[in-house]
Amino acid sequence: MEITRDNQYEYEYEEKYSVINKLKSEGEKLDRDIEKNSNGIKVISIGERSGRKLVEVCYQDGTWALFYSSMKGTSGKIQGAWYPIGGFLMPDGWFIKDRGVLDWYNSVVFKNTSEYLTQYMKNMEQEKSNRIGSIKMTDFALRHFDPEFGGTKILNLEPKDFEQYLNTFKELYYNKPEERMIDEETVRVDILDGYAPFCKLLVMKNITDAKTGTLPINTANYQYLRSGYSSRREGEFAVFSRWFELPVPAPKAKYTITILYDKAQLDKEAKSDYDKKLARGDIDSIGLEPPAPFDADWGVVAILGQMTSKEEPMKPITMLRNYMDISMGGSGIKSPTPPTKPDAPEESERMNEYKKSLMSYKEEMKEINDKYQKSVKFWNENATVK
Repeated sequence: MEITRDNQYEYEYEEKYSVINKLKSEGEKLDRDIEKNSNGIKVISIGERSGRKLVEVCYQDGTWALFYSSMKGTSGKIQGAWYPIGGFLMPDGWFIKDRGVLDWYNSVVFKNTSEYLTQYMKNMEQEKSNRIGSIKMTDFALRHFDPEFGGTKILNLEPKDFEQYLNTFKELYYNKPEERMIDEETVRVDILDGYAPFCKLLVMKNITDAKTGTLPINTANYQYLRSGYSSRREGEFAVFSRWFELPVPAPKAKYTITILYDKAQLDKEAKSDYDKKLARGDIDSIGLEPPAPFDADWGVVAILGQMTSKEEPMKPITMLRNYMDISMGGSGIKSPTPPTKPDAPEESERMNEYKKSLMSYKEEMKEINDKYQKSVKFWNENATVK
C-alpha cells in the first residue's frame, strides 16, 4: 500500500522552518496524553520515497504524522530506526527535518512510535514469510453448496465465486492491514492458526446467505435437539453427535470461517484415500487413476457459519479423530509419547535429559487436556444446526 496523502506532505523551500516548527508542536501536543496516544497508534499506509521506507500514522487525538526509516544510520541516527519528518521539499523531494530528529524532537510519543513501528514492520515481515498463497476449493468442500447438506450451506454463490472472495479477502488481509477491521468490534478479515501447522482459518465478514452453524442450548430450543451416528465422508467411522432440527431458519451468520489445509496435507490424504480404494478393490471398468497433485497452495476443507470471529472449539470426537491415522479418516497428528525412564544415577546426564523430556511431555499433555476440557464445556452448552 502507498502513502495515501502523499501530496499533502509537499512544501516549497521557504516553508521548511514553519513545517519543522509545526512538527515540534505536534509532538508536544501528543505528549499531553502520552499513554492514550502511545497506545492508540494506527498505521494508515506504507510506502517509500527516494528508496527509503515511509509510514503514515494516526493517533488517538486525530494527529497524523509521517515517519521514515533510516537505512544506514548516518549523522547520529540509529540504523533501521523510525524518525518523524514534516514532509518533502519540492521540487527535489528532500525530507524535511533538522538535528532535532535525532531525539524525536523531544517527544515521548514520537519515540514510542519509532519503537512501535520497528515491531510492527518486523511482524509484517513475519506475516509475509508465513503468508497463505493461492486458495482453491477441494471436492470435499463442495458439500457446503449442496441444498441437502446438513452443515453450513452457501446457496447464493457458486463455489468458484466463493473461492474468488477467499483470495480477494486474503490479499486484503496482507496488503491493507488497516482495513482488517470495519470498526472496533467488527472484523472484516482475519487469519488464524489452526489445530496443526498444515491448517489455517480464514475469517471473513459473512458475504453469503450462510446461517450460523452453532447455537447455545436453552429451554426454548431443547425440544429440537436430536442425536445419532454419522460420518462426514466415505471411509470415516460414524461417530455419535447431536444437532438442532429447528422449525424455523437459523439466524444468518455474522462470519464465515473457512478451514484451509496446505497442499502437502491434501496430497497426503488423497494418496491415503487412493490406497484404501485399491485395498478394497473399488475399481470401476475404466480403472482407478492415482490422484493428481492438488493445484493450489491451500485448499478449502470446511466452511463454518458463526456469530463470532474467533474459532469455536472443535468437537471432542473431532479432536480425538485428528490423532487417528489418515487411513482411518484422521489427520495423522502424532500424540505426545512419554519418555522412558533410564536405569541411571539420579544426577547423571541421561537422567537430566529424561527429566527435561518428561517436563516437555507434561506441558504438551496439559495443553491438549486444556483444549479438550474447553471443547467439552463448549459442546455441553452448544449444538450444531442442521
